[in-house]
Amino acid sequence: MTQAERIRKIILPGSEGDAGAAILRAAAQSGADLVVMGAYGRSWLAEWVLGGATRHVLRHACVPLLMAS
Repeated sequence: MTQAERIRKIILPGSEGDAGAAILRAAAQSGADLVVMGAYGRSWLAEWVLGGATRHVLRHACVPLLMAS
């Protein structure tokens, strides 16, 4: 299997709840070798008040995380 055949894009539907945990579950269920996600999704104030999915994934991921800004 070539590298291109192994790349899989997973889009999680928006929902109420912990986005970081949902991303980690999807990565584990799919057998991901790498998680790629954006570094910023909200304003700094909303990020501070609500917490950040990227921060959660960064702290708890068992696979490498590539953050894009």
